[in-house]
Amino acid sequence: NDNADGVIILSLETNNDEIKRQLGFYAKKFEHMLPINEYIQREEHNLNLRERGIPINQARIKLFEQRNVQASRKEILPLI
Repeated sequence: NDNADGVIILSLETNNDEIKRQLGFYAKKFEHMLPINEYIQREEHNLNLRERGIPINQARIKLFEQRNVQASRKEILPLI
């Protein structure tokens, strides 16, 4: 899409009162990947992200398990 420079993906899964959150992002330009990746993983944001592998070779996509499940989309999206 020519109108989007990036996409943010947030997911929530509940199973037997256990909450899991995932965060992902896509950047159209490869040179934006490293700054975004470093920024969202800063300790001050307290997201406690663990990078997850993806089954395709795509350098412009990053996926994370968000271990701080208390941080909601309302807190995450303003960061990005």
